[in-house]
Amino acid sequence: MPQTPNKVLILGSAPSAVAARDWDRTPFTHIVAINNAWRIRPDWDILIHPEDFPPENRPTALTKGQRIATAEDYVPRQNAYGGFVYAGGTMAFTAGYWALSALAPSVIAYFGCDMVYPGSGKTHFYGNGTADPLRADISLRSLEAKSARLRLLGAVRPCSVGDCLFRLRYGLSWVGENALLWQWNR
Repeated sequence: MPQTPNKVLILGSAPSAVAARDWDRTPFTHIVAINNAWRIRPDWDILIHPEDFPPENRPTALTKGQRIATAEDYVPRQNAYGGFVYAGGTMAFTAGYWALSALAPSVIAYFGCDMVYPGSGKTHFYGNGTADPLRADISLRSLEAKSARLRLLGAVRPCSVGDCLFRLRYGLSWVGENALLWQWNR
């Protein structure tokens, strides 16, 4: 019997991310929570965070099937895709490359990884937090290019990589195993 393809939800901490709290888990084989996103829903599978993520912001206990991916896990996998200079130095990209390598999914769906930080108001679902340091760094020259690169490398696997918010906003759904196959919901 063929194995069901892995379909991964990567959940970030944007204010919109809390909408995923009530989503049906059925479409996803894995939920990867970045940093504080583990607080959004209790049924996440993998928490991924940088080495400097404060211990007090980490879960105090894991349930059966939950685990934490650390730099020891994701650095070699991201290096296999060219390293942080090419792949991008933010946890959203790190989580994507880690998932692409470790979970071999047919779909990676991002939600709450907007990387848009308003000048005022909430920056994260939990209030105001510290954004990934979008600085004058060679690994952060073009977030659009980094995103396109991940999508292209995913398509080679083949894995469809996309943004759930975009799909929800424009009435698109995931179809098949190829990023080029889109369908309008009716």
